[in-house]
Amino acid sequence: MSAQVMPSADIDFSHAVRGSGRRVSSGAAGLQPGRHLSRRRAWAGLKPGPVDMRRAQKQAAFRVVAMCIALVTGTAWLGAQAAPAAGQAAPPAAEKTAALPSARSIIDRYITAIGGKAAVKKPTSRFITGRFELPAQGMGGPFEISAAAPDRMLLKITLQGLGEMARGYDGQVGWAIDPAIGPRLLVGGELDEVRYSADFYSDLYEPSSFTSMRVVERAPFEGRDCYTVQLVRRSGLELTEYFNVDDGLKRGTRMNSTSPMGTVPGVVTVLDGYRDFGGVKVPTTARQKAMGVESVLTIERVEYDRVPADAFALPPPIAALVKGK
Repeated sequence: MSAQVMPSADIDFSHAVRGSGRRVSSGAAGLQPGRHLSRRRAWAGLKPGPVDMRRAQKQAAFRVVAMCIALVTGTAWLGAQAAPAAGQAAPPAAEKTAALPSARSIIDRYITAIGGKAAVKKPTSRFITGRFELPAQGMGGPFEISAAAPDRMLLKITLQGLGEMARGYDGQVGWAIDPAIGPRLLVGGELDEVRYSADFYSDLYEPSSFTSMRVVERAPFEGRDCYTVQLVRRSGLELTEYFNVDDGLKRGTRMNSTSPMGTVPGVVTVLDGYRDFGGVKVPTTARQKAMGVESVLTIERVEYDRVPADAFALPPPIAALVKGK
């Protein structure tokens, strides 16, 4: 499916989602007003009525959520707003000197901080449950993620009034289903990103998965003193990650992502709330910011080695698309 033109950053999606009564512009979220009016109203040139407006608002909500879900699966893991710890010294000014540690040493320290390589490699699957929210829009609902080694993933999010949205990767096929766009196969940047998020052992940063790793600077990130590490995966996917100088934990990422509406620049994910699940520390809250829209994911439970193999079977509508290629 070809990428649609991305709406401009100054569009306020929240009005459409909250139902403020403002008409959604024809460019916002890719809406085409004529498609959402009854034929009688369109022929008569009348303004949309309450039912037509509700449909437009719901369609805008679908587009916003679809973009957020695409961004969530475009990152290796989740994040939330980080605040300076009590008594923490103010972060120093950006430091760009030869004294910076190597990227590999920063990553190895991170692996140790979350529990060590053996603990990360011990499970072969995990099942995660929690909540997904769009705070400004007053929307939210449960989500679940099933993942298995080496590279299978399934994300489902259910929002009241919108239904279930899903994205998955079975090791070969990347796909998405939502009520607004329907079933589709992921290609290009979206496929690269969902493949990246499906890497079960991504926390180990295997050298064979990257063409470049380099430390850019030591500088503040969301109020924390961090090392900034730029990485390029073999697929060409580029991202910047931030590792806390004090405890070695990863505190966030920044990358250009791909959504159903096109490229989304400067997507920031901030990680916080690390908790131990089965010997591995996992960030339990996530706050992601892109194009003026903020989404939050909160993990409530992580279970290991309980995901059945058939959890990643292609849904019938996706299998039909694969068969028809």
